[in-house]
Amino acid sequence: MALTIYGHWVSQPARACLWLMRLNDKAFNFEKVEPLLGGTRTPEYKSLFPTGKAPGLVDGDFKLSEGTAIATYMCEKENWTKWLGGECLQSRALVNSYLSSHHTTSRNITMKVFHPAMMGVLNQETPFTEELRDKAGKVMERENKKFADTWLPGLGSRGYGGFVAGLHEPTIADLFAYCEFAQAKQMGIVGGKWDKRVEEWMDRVQRIEHHDDVHRSLFKLRDVYLANEEKRKQKWEMKVFEAMDFDEEGGLERDGVETLLKGKRILDAYDGIETSYVTL
Repeated sequence: MALTIYGHWVSQPARACLWLMRLNDKAFNFEKVEPLLGGTRTPEYKSLFPTGKAPGLVDGDFKLSEGTAIATYMCEKENWTKWLGGECLQSRALVNSYLSSHHTTSRNITMKVFHPAMMGVLNQETPFTEELRDKAGKVMERENKKFADTWLPGLGSRGYGGFVAGLHEPTIADLFAYCEFAQAKQMGIVGGKWDKRVEEWMDRVQRIEHHDDVHRSLFKLRDVYLANEEKRKQKWEMKVFEAMDFDEEGGLERDGVETLLKGKRILDAYDGIETSYVTL
């Protein structure tokens, strides 16, 4: 009997699990669930997965939710040992260590960066404001450094592997971590500087087979997000030019724009305005 996975391709833990299945040519049925539309809270879904979490896995009479649990179960059941860290007990323990911390570290990127940005697309009453962008950027900087210092501290050193915990081959820890970090960059949600170690690691994971295939839905969502951002900028353009006051020589009066934009961070975010007359 084929396995059935319940989830959504845009969901980070679901994407990691589905990527693992593709990498190992494992046949499965896929049931799409829309968490944002309450799909995980229906009586039907909760009868299968009482925790109301996605992804969910049905394997015969056995039912399991939570992405890291599903990935670990599949690796152990199918003997996909390399994805658990190989035969080395200590390597496997390091992979488990990352997975145990995932929900309170890298998972913050979805909750505090990705989710607020997407809600700004789905619901005009909850816009992704400049204040939220600033907060999201700080979360990314914090999680970047924390991840690099903890899981990639020796990257580039002789004998040190290029994947999570210094391993020489990717594991499910890399799949789950990558699906969190890469989405913010792929979507263009936040700018700022990325830790070089994290960027090198992401470039390496991106080359793993089936990457583009399992991220197709995310790329489509990116197009929607960027289109929404363009509309937001166009609205700012109208407001900015309505508020502009020009002096007799064509210069831009500082007060009108400063009052509207409330500081340099928003002025910088709006890249279509001539700023040569403004010093904030």
